Amino acid sequence: MSISERIKIEGAKSSYTLASIERELGLANGSIRRWDTSIPSADKLYKVAKLLNVTMDYLYIGTEIKNENVIGDLLTDSEKELLNNFKKLDNRGEHRIHTVIYEELDRIEADAKELKKGAS
Repeated sequence: MSISERIKIEGAKSSYTLASIERELGLANGSIRRWDTSIPSADKLYKVAKLLNVTMDYLYIGTEIKNENVIGDLLTDSEKELLNNFKKLDNRGEHRIHTVIYEELDRIEADAKELKKGAS
């Protein structure tokens, strides 16, 4: 099975066509089909893999390892829910979440320093 066939199959699971994937990711018309005869750039293959929630390996060589199976087994249900909700955010929402996470990490680090200072 070719790269474009795997993309077509995975895309169909989320109601994507090759053309709609290309439009969504800003790829040239017909570029995915050309990947069957030429090597796609890693950044473009990564974008498609991320959109379809599969690994680059799966798209490129056909291994049946998908992100959900590899990472999903390592996450708690709460972490999976957070990740699924994060994927639904736009760039602004993602930025806000990152800001909150960094603020919380800074707070934890400051609290740890205070505890260490108090123990001295």
